[in-house]
Amino acid sequence: MDAADETSVFIVRMWFEPVNGGEPAWRGSVDDVRRKRRLYFTNLGTMCEFMVEQRRLPPPSPES
Repeated sequence: MDAADETSVFIVRMWFEPVNGGEPAWRGSVDDVRRKRRLYFTNLGTMCEFMVEQRRLPPPSPES
């Protein structure tokens, strides 16, 4: 396995959204660039779990 196979690239986006007319809440999405998977989240723990899970998967095949 070369270094490129061991590298993960994630794009994280975060924004505020109003919640039921009250205080805004953080929302976000994280994209696994190599696997073309996206997760929407409302807390950072969920985002971190997704990233760890993606790192445990084998690298995608070149055809993906």
